[in-house]
Amino acid sequence: MNSDEELMNMVAGGDLKALEMLMERYRKSLFSFLFRIMQNTATAEDIAQDTFLRIYDSRKKYKNGMIFRNWLFTIGHNLAIDELRKSSKVIFESDEVITLLQSPDISATDNIVAEIVKKAIGKLPTMQQSVILLREYEGFNYHEIAGITGISEEAARVNCHRAKVALKKMLAELM
Repeated sequence: MNSDEELMNMVAGGDLKALEMLMERYRKSLFSFLFRIMQNTATAEDIAQDTFLRIYDSRKKYKNGMIFRNWLFTIGHNLAIDELRKSSKVIFESDEVITLLQSPDISATDNIVAEIVKKAIGKLPTMQQSVILLREYEGFNYHEIAGITGISEEAARVNCHRAKVALKKMLAELM
């Protein structure tokens, strides 16, 4: 199996099959991240597609040693934030039940708790939402989050800490 870097070098040479392999590798996690931000399936799909188009359009800018996953999520994050600014949509205000991340083996109680946490995350400021989603749901470290969101590593830590404190307070009020 080719590494992301090898595939991007192939994409830089115009290899569309290599791009398809990267899309298959990251489509699901990118879509999940974008869906959590946008709360709309069609919009998340559009932004994910636009992200991969940007990857292809910017293929010559990719440099060996860059972590492709970070670059991909940076582009996706920026496109999502741009879309939110254009539409003046408030993140996570939907009352729909979110079932995207629920697996069949999770109990009903766990699903309810997961839904409560998702709604609580939706009440956080935009940057705290992005940081907590990247950290806790996508598994990025603070250095990677800083690169994706365009803030310092320390700001990423602070935003994550503040998000956790706010979530703990919100959830304590519900219990």
